[in-house]
Amino acid sequence: MTMANRIKERRIAMHLTQDALAQKLGLQKSAIAKYESGRVQNVKKSILAKMSLILECTPSYLMGFDDLSPDIILSPAERELVIAYRNANSGIRISIRKLLDIEESATERRSSTSADIETA
Repeated sequence: MTMANRIKERRIAMHLTQDALAQKLGLQKSAIAKYESGRVQNVKKSILAKMSLILECTPSYLMGFDDLSPDIILSPAERELVIAYRNANSGIRISIRKLLDIEESATERRSSTSADIETA
């Protein structure tokens, strides 16, 4: 997805019109239309930073460097884990998935045990 598509997608997700986004950024509506059509590719860093705050995502998401959905909020530690996982070889990834399955199963067992105790 291009930066133009991502800007439009986030603007719509935030229920903003082009005019409303432009006002929040101190720009003309035509500037937003140009960003969303791809006619402007080099958005100023200051505009991109402010836009990402308004659209509740990261600048790297808008620019297409980050494919994590903006609906998923990650702490810095979680973001490091995701990046490390993506950079890991397939053997490590398999081990991580197995470990997470074990942890999920243990959590499910604890949850069902707690529910059993409460109903007893």
